[in-house]
Amino acid sequence: MMRAYSVLFLLECVFEIFIWLSVLVLLGGMVSCGFRLRSIVLRNFLSFKDAVLDLGRLNIVVGPNASGKSNLINLFRFLRLCFGVSEEPRLPYLPWWSSRNLVWGFDESLPVKVGFVIKDSAGRSIYYGLVFSMAGDVSLEEEELVIGDFTRVVRRGRVVEVSNSEGIVEKLAGDKLSFRSAVESCFREEGSRFVVFMGTEVRAEVFERFVDEVLGKLGYSRFVLKKGFSELSLVLLNEIKDMCLLARTSYGEVVGKMFIDEKGFGVSGALVVPSREYLLSLCSYLLRLFKPFVIGPINFSVVKEPVYARREDFLEYDCRNLVNVLYNMYLSDREKWEELVYLLKTYFFPDIDLSFRLTETGKVMLVVREKGLEHPIPPTNLPSGLYKVLALLLAVLLEPPIIAVDELENSLHPGFIDSVLSLLRDCESTCIVTTHSPAVLDLVDLSEVVVVEKGPEGSKFSRIRDVDEVKKWLQKVKASVSDYVFYR
Repeated sequence: MMRAYSVLFLLECVFEIFIWLSVLVLLGGMVSCGFRLRSIVLRNFLSFKDAVLDLGRLNIVVGPNASGKSNLINLFRFLRLCFGVSEEPRLPYLPWWSSRNLVWGFDESLPVKVGFVIKDSAGRSIYYGLVFSMAGDVSLEEEELVIGDFTRVVRRGRVVEVSNSEGIVEKLAGDKLSFRSAVESCFREEGSRFVVFMGTEVRAEVFERFVDEVLGKLGYSRFVLKKGFSELSLVLLNEIKDMCLLARTSYGEVVGKMFIDEKGFGVSGALVVPSREYLLSLCSYLLRLFKPFVIGPINFSVVKEPVYARREDFLEYDCRNLVNVLYNMYLSDREKWEELVYLLKTYFFPDIDLSFRLTETGKVMLVVREKGLEHPIPPTNLPSGLYKVLALLLAVLLEPPIIAVDELENSLHPGFIDSVLSLLRDCESTCIVTTHSPAVLDLVDLSEVVVVEKGPEGSKFSRIRDVDEVKKWLQKVKASVSDYVFYR
């Protein structure tokens, strides 16, 4: 089983702590900071020895057979399995039989590295990187989180290290009087929290020593995760349950882990972030980053069968649990369900209505009625395109950070493909779609096309250069986008 002593879960705990500090209302503003995935860095994963994929809102990935298109989709499936979403059993290498089958050249000694470059609405860059060991099992060995020019957090094994920007630390240390006032003001504002934690009275010399200690540990600090818990989330919650705000400054906000001992109170680690609200939003985004919607080849024979009702909100790779996920949306979010039905009838199937029926054995089945017919259509008689459209509409409406679709064109009429592409462009997710179809390419802009090719150094991504010039040339010679991509 994978061992994920994870900064990702560290962020999850910080996220819950800020909720405890009464900033839950900020969660609804997660998109307010405008986080969007801008590129993915891959090393030693499947056919990717060393590759970088630059991303837009909609990315249409094309290339010859065995070039690496499906391997890109498999990346998101692998990450989702690593972080325990939906599919069983939770052995992340199981669909590929062995962990060595996921490594470049089948060399288990090579670390698999995955990096995500994220931009916020201010243009600030965030990097989140993971290093996996694939030797016999899959284990998450190292994680790195870099928040703009503020802070860098690295986890290796059970050791978490925090390094703040040298420039920010110098500014705070050089303006100690202002920093002291900021800390003192924060203590007053958060009075009930800190009075319980540190007592109602703090001697001046102890407070001064505390300020010096915080400033002294802003450059670099580390702490070790405790052993003895089977659940990593419990380990991390125990470690940072006293994480709290230390100071609001003109350069950002300082948060850290505080403690009490015989010498008074102090801090064992501190980091500088743009604001609590920013960190909360970033935590929320990162927690959802590994819950992508990954739509592979649909198992239509299984998806049409009634299934036992259970709580599910994410599709499995082959969409075998599609009916259950739809049923959960119907029960828990009627407004979103009605929006799904509206989109289905407006753009795809105008003459049908959807409902659900529970069987005597406790299974749920999708009921489809067509206008003018007295009886519902049996699931065995429903078109495969209906199930494909429903899966895509689910992804669009739930808006995960990443939507990955393998061979979009399968089971879809070209007219439906055009509508699907428009919906993908308009949603908030970063959408990655692979295709072999000229029909798909002729419905997209050249700037949305990503070409993947495989050579001696593995699969590489590229985009079409001089898009405007190529468009003019295509108009001149009366050629299509697919002509240029497939036959150039």
